[in-house]
Amino acid sequence: MAFVKNKARVLLVLILIISLNMMGCSNQPINDTESKGSVEKEENNETYIINSHEIEQTQNFKGVDHQVGRGPGTDKYEGYYLVKRGFGYGITGTRTQEDMWVKYPDRTYGCVTQEEYDKVFAKIEAAVEDFSIDDEFLWAIGQTLKRVPFTYYDRNSPLEAGRHETLGGFQKTEPTILYSIGKEDYITYRAGLGLSVKLGSSAKDPRDASPASAYDVLFRKRKDCDASAQVKLAIFDILGYDTQMIATANHAEAYYKIGGQWWWGSRSYDLSTIKEGNRVAVKHRGIDEENVKVSNRPPMEDYDISQQVGQGPGTGKYEGYYLINKGFSYTIDGTTTKEDMLVKYPGRTYGCVTQEEYDKVLEKVERTLNETTLPKSMLWSIDQTLDRIPYDTYDRYGELESDKWYTLYQFQQQWGFMLWETGRDDFIKVANGLTMSAKLNLEAKDSENATPTSAYDVLFNRRTDGYGLAWLDLAVLDVLGYDAQMRTRGEHPFIYVKAGTRWWSMWGHTTNLLTGRVIVPSRGQY
Repeated sequence: MAFVKNKARVLLVLILIISLNMMGCSNQPINDTESKGSVEKEENNETYIINSHEIEQTQNFKGVDHQVGRGPGTDKYEGYYLVKRGFGYGITGTRTQEDMWVKYPDRTYGCVTQEEYDKVFAKIEAAVEDFSIDDEFLWAIGQTLKRVPFTYYDRNSPLEAGRHETLGGFQKTEPTILYSIGKEDYITYRAGLGLSVKLGSSAKDPRDASPASAYDVLFRKRKDCDASAQVKLAIFDILGYDTQMIATANHAEAYYKIGGQWWWGSRSYDLSTIKEGNRVAVKHRGIDEENVKVSNRPPMEDYDISQQVGQGPGTGKYEGYYLINKGFSYTIDGTTTKEDMLVKYPGRTYGCVTQEEYDKVLEKVERTLNETTLPKSMLWSIDQTLDRIPYDTYDRYGELESDKWYTLYQFQQQWGFMLWETGRDDFIKVANGLTMSAKLNLEAKDSENATPTSAYDVLFNRRTDGYGLAWLDLAVLDVLGYDAQMRTRGEHPFIYVKAGTRWWSMWGHTTNLLTGRVIVPSRGQY
C-alpha cells in the first residue's frame, strides 16, 4: 500500500466535500446519538426497501451466524468462509443465488454469485494497494499537528490566500478526528473514503432503489446509498478496520471503528445502542484493531513509569524535586536519561537526557510564560463570546466590520465551547501557554532525522518534530499547574490537558481519551 503523491490534484476543499458526501441517498448519518449532539436529517424522496423482520434492532445481530461456515475453503478459497445459498442482509437484491466463499465472515458486499464477489474483491483489493491522498491534504495535516492556525496565513495576500483557504477548510472539520485517531489512521481513513468516491464516480443513481451491491456500483455502474456502503465495507475490510452498516427504511450508511470509536465522516458516534427505527443491516465483525494496515502501530496498554520515578525530594536547589534514575526512558528513541536527574514534576523530563538540559528548559519556560500575553484580538473575542455576542452580529461584507466578523467567527467555531466549559481565567491561562509554545516551535526547523526531539531541542537547538512541540506543551502546562498527558498513535504524539472537569485536545475539543498509547501519564495517576 503506497500513498502516492499524484501530480494532478484538485482543491482540498473539493476533496473534503466529496469525501464527506457518502455517495448514496443522503449525505447525513443514520444514527443520531452523536458524541457531540444530534444531527438534523434531510428529507429523502428515494425509497430503500428493507425487510425489517429479518434484521434485529440491536447491535448484537446474530442472524447470519448459523449460515456462515466456519471451516476454511480449499485451493483458491483457502481460509475463506462459506455463505450458503439464500443468505441475505434483509435488503432486497442481496440474497445469494448459490453457496459462496468469502474472505471475511458474512461479508458478501451484496453480491449474489461467486463470480460477482470475486470480481468485486479483486478490483477493490488492487485499488487499495495504490490509493493516495492529496499533497495539499498532507500539508494541512502537518500544519494542524503543529497547531498552526489558518489565520497564520494572510487571506488578503496573493501569496498566502490559497494556504489560508486550504487550511481553513481543513481546520473547520478535521482537527477532532485527526487528534483522536492519529496521523497514520487518519490518512488511511481519508484515503479509503476518497477511494470509495473514485470507484463510484462513474456510476449513476437510477432513483429506483434497485442497486444493492458493490458489484452494481463497480460493474453495472449503478449506485445508491446501500450499494455504495457495500463498497466502503469492502475497502475497510481489506484495510483491517471494523465496520458496520446501519439502515432505516429509506437510507443506509457505513460506520468505521478507529481508535475505539465509531466514525462517520469527521464525527464520532455512540453506537452502543441503535436509535429506534434503525437497523443493523451488516453487523460489525468485532475484530482486533491490531490488524489495521498502518505501520509502527503501538500497543494500546498504558505505560507505567511510576516504578522508575523516585518519590523522595531533592535537597538545596532541587528541594522538593523527584529523582529519575539514569537509563530512564519513555520507550521512544532519544529520551533515555544519561544520568540521574531531579525533576520538579514526577516523571516529567520533557525528553531531556541531562540535568543541564532539563534545568535550562524549565527556566526558559517559566521566564517566557511571565513575558507572554494573548493577542488583543483573542482577548476581545473572549469577552464578546462571554457577553453572548454571536459573530454574525457583525457584517461579514461591511468595510468596517468584516474583520470583526471573521475574527469572532474563527474563535467561536474553534474555542467557544472550551471557553464556556472552563471559564475565562482557566481558558486564558491555557490558551496563553499553548500560544507561547506554538510560537517558539515555529522558530525551530523540522528535524530531518527520525529521532524524536525534546523540549531542549526546540528551545536551544532550534530543531523540532511532533515530539518537540508535545514536550514543550507538557512543560508549559506543568508550570501553569494543569494536569496533562501525552498519548501517541503511530508516529505522532498528542497532548491533552485537564481544564475544568474535562480533558481537552490542543485544538479546544473535548475528548474521552479512548485512543492511543499513554507515553506520559497524567499527574493524577501518581
